[in-house]
Amino acid sequence: MALDLANMGLRGTISPQLGNLSFLVELDLHGNSFYGQLPQELFRLHQLKLLDLSNNEFVGGIPAAIGDLSKLQHLNLGHNNFSGFIPYSIYNLSNLEHLNCSLNFIKGSIPPMIDQLGQLKILDIRNNTLSGVIPPTISNLSSLEEIHLSYNSLSGEIPKGIGDLTQLRRMHLQYNQFSGSISSTIFNNSLLQYLDLGHNNLSGNLPSNICQGLPKLKLLYLFDNALTGKIPTIWQCNELEDLELSFNRFDKGRMPDIGNLTTLQYLYLVSNNLE
Repeated sequence: MALDLANMGLRGTISPQLGNLSFLVELDLHGNSFYGQLPQELFRLHQLKLLDLSNNEFVGGIPAAIGDLSKLQHLNLGHNNFSGFIPYSIYNLSNLEHLNCSLNFIKGSIPPMIDQLGQLKILDIRNNTLSGVIPPTISNLSSLEEIHLSYNSLSGEIPKGIGDLTQLRRMHLQYNQFSGSISSTIFNNSLLQYLDLGHNNLSGNLPSNICQGLPKLKLLYLFDNALTGKIPTIWQCNELEDLELSFNRFDKGRMPDIGNLTTLQYLYLVSNNLE
């Protein structure tokens, strides 16, 4: 059974009586103006596979009792005013495929136990105040298709193992404080379509033929880093639409050949050393 009240213009707090609807498998309240804290009774709905509370005005911490919803596959808490830490209990949701806590005020770090979410396909915690490093255990999430961690304060090196996630199609890590070089494994992913590492502190050289290992690439944003060496050959990126390499420290040289990039729509190479 499903209760879908999405985008109904509703306002108020969630009634604790909702917790009596023990038969619910899907609860979708997104796109309203619900506010206040989540009632503990909500986490009695042990049959839930989908819980979408996004685009509301909820406040307070994410209750630890959320870990009691063991059948959850889709959890969307995005675009609210949640604060505090992501409770460790959330990593006990072993059936979870989609986790979205984006656009809140969540702090703390991503714990190594994230690899307990073995079925996870989409991880979206962008636009929060997360700090610390991405734990290497993230590379154990073999089903992961999308990583959205942009607009936080994450630092350290991007784990090499991320490049071994063979199902990955989107990696958005822009506007953080990542440093070090970009692992060559990231440039050898046959399904990756969107790679955005802009506005970090990344350094080192890029592969000379960046497209050889990224045949499906549509967007490549590496702007505002400290990348050096030669701008790579990009003419084999047959599906590339957006390329942004501005504000780096590439070697002085000629404009790269882009004549064969028939799908290219946006090209940004300003503040480099091109002739």
